[in-house]
Amino acid sequence: MTFVVRDNFPNEESAVQIIFRGLLAFAFNGKTSCEVGIHNTTQNDPTLPHPHVFAVTLWEKSSGSCVRRIDLFPTKTQKTLVDPGVTLTTTNPSALDGVYAYQRGTFNRRNPSSSPDLNVPFDFRWVLDLEGADFYGRPLTKTSATMRPSIAIDNGLFYSFYTTRSSFARLPVDSLLFLGHVAEIVGANVYLQNGGEVLVRINTASGPIDTTLRKQPGVSYQLDLTNNCTQAGDPTKCVFDPSSADKRVRNDFFLHSETFTRNAGEREFELKVFGSPVPGDTTVIPCRIDDTSSTDPAPCSPVGFGMSNNLN
Repeated sequence: MTFVVRDNFPNEESAVQIIFRGLLAFAFNGKTSCEVGIHNTTQNDPTLPHPHVFAVTLWEKSSGSCVRRIDLFPTKTQKTLVDPGVTLTTTNPSALDGVYAYQRGTFNRRNPSSSPDLNVPFDFRWVLDLEGADFYGRPLTKTSATMRPSIAIDNGLFYSFYTTRSSFARLPVDSLLFLGHVAEIVGANVYLQNGGEVLVRINTASGPIDTTLRKQPGVSYQLDLTNNCTQAGDPTKCVFDPSSADKRVRNDFFLHSETFTRNAGEREFELKVFGSPVPGDTTVIPCRIDDTSSTDPAPCSPVGFGMSNNLN
C-alpha cells in the first residue's frame, strides 16, 4: 500500500470536488502526490468498438445550482497533451498536507454486513486494485505509454464516490472470485484556507492552459476528469452486454490489461456481473453530463496500482 490513510472527512465543505470517471488508473507516492493514468489506446478512434474520449470539465456550484463554467480541454484529443497532461497544484490547503485515501475500519467487500463499520460506501478500497490480493498480488510492470499523458495531483482526500449496485466476480471461471460491488466513480476533495487556490494546468504541445480555482464565500467547484466510452452519434459504438461470454462485449475492464505486462503463463483476469444486473443511479453526481454509454452492470471504472508509487 503506497498511500496514506485517513479515516474521516474534514469537518468543513470542500472548495473543490474532483470527479474521476472512466478508464483511469491511480498510483500514490505516499502523501506527496497521486498520479492518475489516462488509458489511451482507444482515444478518439472511430474504427474501434470502444472509443474513449478524455475530457476536463469545470462546474461552479452556488446556492444549490450548477453552472458549467468551461470545458478546459475542448479538443478532447489526448494526443495534443504533453506529460503530465493535467496538473493540480494547491496553495494554502486547510485540512490536508498532501494526498490521502479514505478508509475506515475493517473491510470485507464480499460480505459488507459482516463489517462493524458496514463497509462505509465511500471507502477507497471499493476501487479494484490490480496489484492487490484479489487480482495479481504483486507490483506490476507497467506499460506506461498506454497511460500517458497522465494527471498529477498534490493535495486531496480520495474516496469511492459511487459504487455499483450490481455485484461482480473475477474471471476466468476456474479461478472465479466473488468481488461484490466495485467503485465506478472516484472522488477527491480539496479543502482550502481563505486565500487558498488550486491551479489547474492543461499541458498542451502549444503551451499550458491555466485556470485558477480560488476559495470564495458560498462558491465551490466540481472538476470532472473523465475518460468515458462515448458513442458520439454512432449507436454501434460502446454497446455492452453484461452477461456476454466475450470480455470485449461485457464491459471495458479488459482494456486495463493493456497497461501492464503479465508473467509468462500468467492468466488474464476479467470482470463479469455476478447475479442479476441492477440499474445504477449516477444522478448522485451533483453536476453531470450524461456522456458515457457504460452502465452499472457494464462499468467503465477506474482501477488502482496499490503497490506502486507511480505509473512507470
